[in-house]
Formats: sequence, structure tokens, C-alpha cells
Amino acid sequence: MGETLDRIGLSGAVINAAASLAMKAHDSTREPFLLKKPRGLSVCCCCICWILASPMIGEKSNWREEASYFHRLLVGCSGGHPGNSIPLGEVRAQSEPTPLRHFRIPLVGDRIFGHAVRREKWSDHFIHFVMRYDVIPRIMLGPSSTEHKQILDFFNPGSESFRKHTDSSLGLYSSVMRNASMVANYDACNFMGCRIPALETLRNFIELSPYRPFGTYIFCSGSGKLVVVRNPNAVLQILFYCAQWSQEEDAEAAKKGLNEHLDYQKELQSLGKQNVVYLDHLEELPVSSDGSPATVNTTLNDLGLSTQAMLCLQATGELEKRKSRNQDKIINDYKQKIEGELRKLSEYKEKAETCGQSYYDSFKLQEKPDAFQANVSRLVLAGYWDEMMEC
Repeated sequence: MGETLDRIGLSGAVINAAASLAMKAHDSTREPFLLKKPRGLSVCCCCICWILASPMIGEKSNWREEASYFHRLLVGCSGGHPGNSIPLGEVRAQSEPTPLRHFRIPLVGDRIFGHAVRREKWSDHFIHFVMRYDVIPRIMLGPSSTEHKQILDFFNPGSESFRKHTDSSLGLYSSVMRNASMVANYDACNFMGCRIPALETLRNFIELSPYRPFGTYIFCSGSGKLVVVRNPNAVLQILFYCAQWSQEEDAEAAKKGLNEHLDYQKELQSLGKQNVVYLDHLEELPVSSDGSPATVNTTLNDLGLSTQAMLCLQATGELEKRKSRNQDKIINDYKQKIEGELRKLSEYKEKAETCGQSYYDSFKLQEKPDAFQANVSRLVLAGYWDEMMEC
């Protein structure tokens, strides 16, 4: 038996309650969200079709507007009682007195939002469970299209196509995976430091989706193992590579892509029996299996990850490690400068108070030159902070 989900504070009771209500939300034709309060727990679920069918979603020319729309929705989800607002995503659950947890299946969030989540150390508050072939976590990697609508109709209880497989299933799934391929490969080229002229040319003609993973992803291998990943670049690569299939498996894989989105409750009922692997040090990931059944590599093989996928995951780990080193260096380089600006603010505070006026009132009024200089110091410190956070 490997590790459990206890390390990120998840209990089977919370997950099962969320999964159960999520399936009821899927079948709901009247309510945009469902709210339930079992003992010591509040769970709010919203059907994915209510979110992804929004007229704001997927318009090719409105990527920025969509991102702003999602950010506004998320403001109401950042804390407080689950009934305060309609959640963006699939499920949100809160067990008292533990913090609010968001269990999400759609891939919604641009790089800016993802950066903010990591900076504030909120990754463990946004939990994404992903079945290996589930089409929905990948659907936002491409613009809105006819295939996009057909996929939503498959999950929409009010549609004539509700849960009906057609001959076009393969085309629907293939379209989503082509978009995932473009985004994953373009990002991989960037963080691996390589340039492919064909991709650069394609980028000039096709606007890639700005949406990227954020939070904590838990991949279900389907063989009794869970893989926990927090690195957003690694998540994107796994989303692409773990859903690959051979030509002989085409039709079956396409059906799985739709059906697996409905299998989370069944999969998560066996949480207590699942082994959990945490990918914390991706730069140390072995590229080839050493034959031991207990290795991380064996678990990733269950997700169908190729050698190329392993190399991409290694590169994401190296990038994260390099960013961490750069951040430490910048912090050390700025230490004396920061201390100097803080010293100026401290002197300004003391001077203002000796003149019989609180430093806060003096700063707010901005009537004296030293108040202006204090504001300059404030802006300089804010600039240092932003640079440290961006590295």
C-alpha cells in the first residue's frame, strides 16, 4: 500500500459526498446548481453544461474577455459559505472547521490566475480529479466549435443527444486531442528551450487557448492508483500524453473519452484501496522502468505515458527547480535594497508622529515632500515584490 490523500487533507467522506452530488447535478434539467448539507459538511455542485454552454465560452476572438469573466466568477468562490454564489466548476465542498475545497473538472484558468493560486499557496484548495480518457478536462484547450457543442449535448440532460453515442464520437474526441496536442507541444518547446519553425509558423495563424491547469490534479489510472501533480506544466503534458491510443483502439478510446466523465463516483468509491503517488520531484523522474512494481515509473506506465512524456515531465521539474533558484537569488540580491526602503518608511513614520500627526493621516494627505518620498518607497517595494513573485 502506498501513500494516501491524507497528505493534502482529503478524506473519503468529503470526496464521496462531492462525487455523489456532482452526478445528481449532471442529471439536473432544472437547477444550475445543487446544494446539500450532510453532517458537518456543505457541498455545492454545478453541472458542467451550465458552465461550458455559456455564451462567453470558447469564442475565438474573446479569449481575454472570457478570462476576465472567469476571474469575476471566482471572486465569489474564494471563501465563505458555499451557498454565497454559484461555483465555477464542478463541485465545492467544505467540512467544518477545515478550509473550503473546490473539486473541479473543467480546465478553467489562465496563466495569471494559475500564478496567483501558486503564489498564495492555494493549490491544495483546488482539486481536479481526472480520469485517463475523460474529454472534459481537455475541452477548454481549443476554441468553440461544432464538435464542442456536440460533446456538451452528450452530457446535457435536456438534449436529444443525451448520452447517445454516434458515429461522430471519434471525430469529436480527435478534435479535442488535436487542440490539446498543439497547446502541449507549444508549451513543451518553450520550457525545453527548443524552437520548431513549423510550430512557430502555426502559432502566427492559430490563436492558442490561454487556459492552463492550476491547483492540484489527481489522475486516476484505472488500475487502483492515483497520481497527484501540482506542477501546472507537468499537468498539461499528462493531460495530453495519457489520453493517447493506437489506431486499433480509436473507436473504443473515443467512447471512453465520453463515458469516463460519468465514472468518477464509481472510481472514487474505492479511494481507500487506491495507492497514491505524489510527483514532487519531477526532475528525478526515471525515463525507463527499473522493473520494480513499486516505482513511480510503473504507476505512470499505467497512465500510458511514453518515454517522450517522461522527458517532458523531467523538463518541467528542471524548470520549476531553476525558477526556485532564481527566486532565492533575486530575494538575496534585493535584501539590502528592501531593508533600505523599509528603513526610510520607518524614519518617515517616526518623524510624522513627532510632529503631532499620525503617519497614516500624513501619508493620506500627501501635503509634504517626505510623504511623497514615502509613497515612492512604497512603489519601489511593490516593484521588488512583483519581480520576486514573477520569477
